[in-house]
Amino acid sequence: MSFMRHVATLVLLVLLAAWLLIQVLRAQAPAQPSVEKPTKATNASAATNDVFSGIVMSFENGSLTVVRKVPARADEPRTFTVDETTKIEGKLKVSARVTIRFQTDSSGAFHAERVIVRVDSKVGSGKAQQTAPAR
Repeated sequence: MSFMRHVATLVLLVLLAAWLLIQVLRAQAPAQPSVEKPTKATNASAATNDVFSGIVMSFENGSLTVVRKVPARADEPRTFTVDETTKIEGKLKVSARVTIRFQTDSSGAFHAERVIVRVDSKVGSGKAQQTAPAR
């Protein structure tokens, strides 16, 4: 029994020494700054600059509504504020494909900075496509 007591005491002393060593190393280690990934909550407080592409659903009275359609996902409509500072490239009309660079302000509203109207290559070319003869 005496041998078992010595082993148990030795194990407890080793565990205590390991715990103390860990505490000392933690105290000496330089504090590492926590890296925080941006979230929607942090983005709402600061202005962000993003891009959104889709099809124009409506355009009236300083408001532009665009819907993004992605297969296997629900349609994502988004309404943008358009004012005299917004640069519009191309003829903006309903059902046109557009890409919008916008900023989100602190209240969460989307302000369009630039609207680029995309020309649909299938419809707007006016030329018949040439195909190779079948062999």
